[in-house]
Amino acid sequence: KGVSKEHSPDPIVQMGLFMDTNGIPITYKLFPGNAPDKTTLIPALSRIQREYSLGRIIIVADKGLTTGDNIWYILSAKNVLCVVLIWRKEQFLLWQDGENID
Repeated sequence: KGVSKEHSPDPIVQMGLFMDTNGIPITYKLFPGNAPDKTTLIPALSRIQREYSLGRIIIVADKGLTTGDNIWYILSAKNVLCVVLIWRKEQFLLWQDGENID
């Protein structure tokens, strides 16, 4: 539990959800609600890579997760197929299979 970033009096939690290509949940990770989004991706992604035998992965993230450090980590992971950014209800393909997308 953590203090709400939206200043709600009720404590909240964040959840990182990992799904397979059929949309079936594989696992999840809970974080305190007051944890900055940008600090949750690397620990959750490294855990799933360590604990599960996954092939190539697709990362769908909002603006809060796409920091320089997170993008560097994702691109150095070698098994990421693509990165999709969701921003203002639009989807942008940022990177796919080794190439930056304009």
